[in-house]
Amino acid sequence: MICLRSLKKIVVISFFLSNLLFPSYIFASIKEEVVLSLTINGEKIGDIFCVLEGDNIFIPLETFREAKFRKIDGRFLNIYGKEYVDLKSWGEIKFELNIERLELNLFVPPEYLPANIINLYPKRKENVIIPTQNSAFLNYRFDYSNVEGVRNLYINHELGIRLKPISFLTNGFYFDNTNKYTRLDTAIYYDDRHSLNRLVIGDFVTPSSPTTSGNKMIGISFLKKFNIDPYFIFKPTFDIRSYANFRSEVEIYLDETLIRREFIPPGEINITDLYYYGGRRDIKVLIKDPFGKIETISYPLYFTDIMLKKGLRDFNYSLGFLRENYGVESNRYNHLSFSAFEKYGFNDYLNIGGHFVSVPSKDFYNISIGNNILLLH
Repeated sequence: MICLRSLKKIVVISFFLSNLLFPSYIFASIKEEVVLSLTINGEKIGDIFCVLEGDNIFIPLETFREAKFRKIDGRFLNIYGKEYVDLKSWGEIKFELNIERLELNLFVPPEYLPANIINLYPKRKENVIIPTQNSAFLNYRFDYSNVEGVRNLYINHELGIRLKPISFLTNGFYFDNTNKYTRLDTAIYYDDRHSLNRLVIGDFVTPSSPTTSGNKMIGISFLKKFNIDPYFIFKPTFDIRSYANFRSEVEIYLDETLIRREFIPPGEINITDLYYYGGRRDIKVLIKDPFGKIETISYPLYFTDIMLKKGLRDFNYSLGFLRENYGVESNRYNHLSFSAFEKYGFNDYLNIGGHFVSVPSKDFYNISIGNNILLLH
């Protein structure tokens, strides 16, 4: 660190003695404290105290910290306990001093300036009412026909009852041609809204895999159910990064449809949590500066519900008996079975997991291990 002895106008005279054959030389260095109006990349910051010494300008370090610079370079000086930055020693910064108007204009590379975050994550609706009271419902359909003495009667129903976090659901139908009632599904559900886990006791379908289809079973199943929270997004989102040298207008287009327009100060632009559905989409970002320059950035992105976001886990563990003749018979089960499914979002572009199915009574086992890779991003 370099210590300067004064902020006011001081003449520092240094004497250098040579031998008697040479005269003495006198060198003078003047340091002056002034108030300058500071502007950074066209943005007026305000008045600051600076120290001038010839064509050198010393700016308080605190000025850059208050402006939330992400990085500060150059030579640092300590003047009576206060730190300054030698602006001339900071090679990446260009500056222009108008001493008559007491103005100092800086042009700083945008990577030194604070980042501007444009978050596109869908916002949760406020004041959403989540019902917690006990309730019940009954849906039914009644069809009757009599054509030329041929009579047909069809009745089906769906009954649901909820007691706090526990729900009961059953459905079935009666058809007079068979003269019997057929039960379809009956199960008790317990949903945890915080962990998004579900416990099922009764009829359920196990998840499918590339080598096996889902199986209809009765028993117990413990699984992850993301849609317990309809606002939770488990699919990968995308981030886009760019820079703005000056205060700019940013427009974001999805397939030529404007989805966001914002004005941002100079600095890094972070467009985060871009989310959509429906396969490949074209994203276009326009950055318009005050001088009429337009920078266009285009990205082809692929949105899918197969992938999990980084760090998320999907699973399903089921134990029960395989159901036979579903939709024809109400209660025909056979063979004790076990199914286990796991998938983990290693990152937004790679998911790893596997599936294991076992029917011990038939000596049947199926193991599959796989991963999902998102190539277009």
